[in-house]
Amino acid sequence: MIYKQKIQIPSEETIVEHVVACCVKCGGDDINITEYEDQYGFISNATCKSCKNTIKENTTEVGIIKRWNKSNDIPDRKSTR
Repeated sequence: MIYKQKIQIPSEETIVEHVVACCVKCGGDDINITEYEDQYGFISNATCKSCKNTIKENTTEVGIIKRWNKSNDIPDRKSTR
């Protein structure tokens, strides 16, 4: 799966694509990435829509994707622009 992240720079908005691993438990490739900010910083979730396998951490979208990929046996690699 490819997750597309919108990045807003004062003069433009750019989309950065990140490779997201399939779920190691069920093989599903539809992973829901969510991020919100509270008083303690960013909290992000990565959830497999098929089997509900979930990872939740205090990090950004990119951080949770790296954590998901590490947990699902994909080596960390650079994003593509």
